[in-house]
Amino acid sequence: MGTLKTAILREWIRLFVPRGTKTRFYWACVIFICLNILYYTASILASALSCSPHEKIWNKSLPGKCVDNKVIFVSSAAINVVSDLAILILPQKIIWSLHTTKRKKIAVSSVFAIGVMYETLSSNPLY
Repeated sequence: MGTLKTAILREWIRLFVPRGTKTRFYWACVIFICLNILYYTASILASALSCSPHEKIWNKSLPGKCVDNKVIFVSSAAINVVSDLAILILPQKIIWSLHTTKRKKIAVSSVFAIGVMYETLSSNPLY
């Protein structure tokens, strides 16, 4: 999911930021990209280091202890929902400042919303 979110944000920079400029939208996207990279790196490390000894991750019969995975999954889901909503809200100001009809602005916003909802649902293992 981290690579998908990064790709979406990079595409939005390409679409919404004129070449050679660094607008607030550009910096917001860069910050979200950095936060996503940091979060997913930490998430992978937390999952990989969740048990001691390491082999207990795939062989639960070994002696040792593991971190409660429910905490990792719930926090991951919460962070993903918040980041998905932030990514949805991010381009809205630009979309609504376009010189086009209100109907087209609603259509463009809806396409972004559908894309983000699809990404959210596809990243959730419960769906």
